[in-house]
Amino acid sequence: MKPVIQTYKNSNEVGECDRNNIVISVIFELKPGAKSKYEEEDQIILKEFVSDTISKEREQFFNDELKMVYHHMIKQYYDPNIDDYLCRMKFFEKSSEFETNWPERPLNDQIFIKYKTSTSVGCEHYVVGCDLQCPTCEKFYTCRMCHEENEDHEFPRYEVTTVRCKYCRLVQPIGQYCKQCNVCFGVQYCQKCRLICDMGTNQKPFYHCEKCGMCTIGYPDHDTHCDSCNQCYHNYQFEKHKCVKQADSCAVCLGQMFNSNYATIILKCLHQVHFHCYSGGPSKCFFELGRRMKFII
Repeated sequence: MKPVIQTYKNSNEVGECDRNNIVISVIFELKPGAKSKYEEEDQIILKEFVSDTISKEREQFFNDELKMVYHHMIKQYYDPNIDDYLCRMKFFEKSSEFETNWPERPLNDQIFIKYKTSTSVGCEHYVVGCDLQCPTCEKFYTCRMCHEENEDHEFPRYEVTTVRCKYCRLVQPIGQYCKQCNVCFGVQYCQKCRLICDMGTNQKPFYHCEKCGMCTIGYPDHDTHCDSCNQCYHNYQFEKHKCVKQADSCAVCLGQMFNSNYATIILKCLHQVHFHCYSGGPSKCFFELGRRMKFII
């Protein structure tokens, strides 16, 4: 089987200041009779895709992750031809069909995941091919978070009308493609949120929820909006979830929750933390955690 490899922006086509470090998820199975999941010669690569950007505060965390190999799911539930996010969601929905200690199954019955790094185009928060102009200060930044790390005022994201191509530097009205060099700024684009992202749908498929008033990770036909929580829940979690107002800050790092582009986890104690602040890290499929998690982009 030919592996499904996601292409991503070539960092050599832009200046050094427009390059970023990214995480590539590598999905693989083992050759028949393999004794260890760590031996690369026994790994059959099924899929590779961009799964995260690496910010300065998380460099050491990802350096540690590069040494690891994790159990992804049972082989019969994996299809490399559909989004990995959707595979994980369906796997969790089918959890009643198999034992909770499934990682103890024979190695050849499982799918594994490991990580590697590369470089692409964007910032430490996004993979994207353009800069956004702040309507307030008229300065260009790759994203609103880059802006707020350097300026003393908020970035009015819904008022953005102008972008600058990172490749040809043309300043132009916001859109998905450059009007001069025709480069695609991002495979996903929301005109309402002024959101452009080239991460891809394997890790961050998103849609615009009118009730949330923003884009959220997931699929509209798999989610239901809770008017009490003012959040979208996966359909299989909606009936059993406990309504809770979204916290202002992460219980671990004290960073913002509502404006974060990282996952949110609601623990049994109802404290809310960023996904990357949770000790399980990206190695644990967030559908396996048994908590409500939501990506806000």
